[in-house]
Amino acid sequence: MLMSRFVAYKHAGILHRDVSVGDIALRADAARGPPIDRDLYKPLDTASRRVGRLPRIGTWQFMAAASLRNSQKPHELQDDLEFFLHVLTWTAIQRCPSTLSASERSIYLRLTFEQTIETTHGVAGGLHKRLVLAAGRYLPECPGGEDFQFSASSPLLGLLEAFSGGFAARYQIPPTAAAREKFERQKVQALADNNTMWLEYLADHPVEAYDRAQRALSTSDWVLSTLRAYAEGEHGAWATDDATQR
Repeated sequence: MLMSRFVAYKHAGILHRDVSVGDIALRADAARGPPIDRDLYKPLDTASRRVGRLPRIGTWQFMAAASLRNSQKPHELQDDLEFFLHVLTWTAIQRCPSTLSASERSIYLRLTFEQTIETTHGVAGGLHKRLVLAAGRYLPECPGGEDFQFSASSPLLGLLEAFSGGFAARYQIPPTAAAREKFERQKVQALADNNTMWLEYLADHPVEAYDRAQRALSTSDWVLSTLRAYAEGEHGAWATDDATQR
C-alpha cells in the first residue's frame, strides 16, 4: 500500500492527501493492499494550487502538523509522507501493549493527535505535534523519567524513532546564514588540510544534519528504504507473539 502511494507520486505526480487507518488495506496473500479513497487523489500541480479559503483535506489525527497549523498551506509530498508516521504511531501506541498505563496512553493520543485550537481564522491544531517533532520528543514520555517501551521486544520502537527523527527537520529553525558561512569555511579548510578527523566531525554538524534531513524528505526514497530495512530485520528480529490488543 505504501509503495503504491509513492509509485503514483513518482510516475504520475499524484498525491493521496488523506492517508488514515481506514485507508490502509492488507490482503491475506500479500503485503500490498489496493488503493482506497481514489476520489481524494490529486495531481501535484492541482493539489499545490489552493485558491481562497478551502477546507483541509485529511483525517485530523493523521494530518501533518504543518497542514493542521495552516489550512491554506498547499499540500506537498512531505505532508503525504508525514501521514504515515502519524498513522503508524497512533496505531502502535493505541494497540500495542507498552509501559504506558491506560490513562497515560489516552492523554498522549489526545494531546498529540486530537489537539484543536480556536483562532480568528477558524480551528487549527498540530501545535503539540509540531513542537515535539522539532524537539525530538515525539514518542510518549513515561512518568518518573522511565524510557517508553513496548511490552514485546521488536524493532517497532526503533522504526518509530527513526521516522519521527527524520521529520524533525520540517519543524526546526533553519541554520542562519552566518552559521552556514562558518560551516562552509570549516569544510573548505578541512578538505584543504585533508583533515579526516575534522571532516568526520563536520559530517554531523547541525548545518549538515539539517540539510541531509531536508534532502531525505524531498523524495519518498528515505521513507521506503527505512521501512524496508526494519521490515526485513536489519535492525533486529520481529517477535512472533506481538499481536495488537484492544
